[in-house]
Amino acid sequence: MSRKGRTQDFNPEHELINSLKSWESFLQKGKYPSLTLLIETILNFLMKKERELFLKNNPKEHANGFYERTLAAHFGTLQLKIPRVRYSNSFRPSLLPERWKRFNKDYEEFILACLANGYSKANIKTICSKLQIPFSEDALENVE
Repeated sequence: MSRKGRTQDFNPEHELINSLKSWESFLQKGKYPSLTLLIETILNFLMKKERELFLKNNPKEHANGFYERTLAAHFGTLQLKIPRVRYSNSFRPSLLPERWKRFNKDYEEFILACLANGYSKANIKTICSKLQIPFSEDALENVE
């Protein structure tokens, strides 16, 4: 039985096939949906394997499902399934950016430059839309 908010075990082949079945969701993956889907699948697979190695080296730990996070990339938004362990906070997939950081430095510098030049939040959102890059109010608040 699954608890609310918890993702069931992750199977990369199954995820790839399911993503391709829904053409509409596939096209919403960003500017390069095939590349986004491929990288998303590879990263999810590698993080799962990293947890398996961690569990092998830490026999007192147990797998505890996954939680979902998005990661903005210049080619699209990745929907990541982050594996977790049950008892400690010592496991963190090495592929993830530093804790609580979902935006890269170039994106933050772009937002900062817009703010420094007097652009409003609405103007920045419009610019991001025209450039086909994701707009995040979280990033805007972190920079302000």
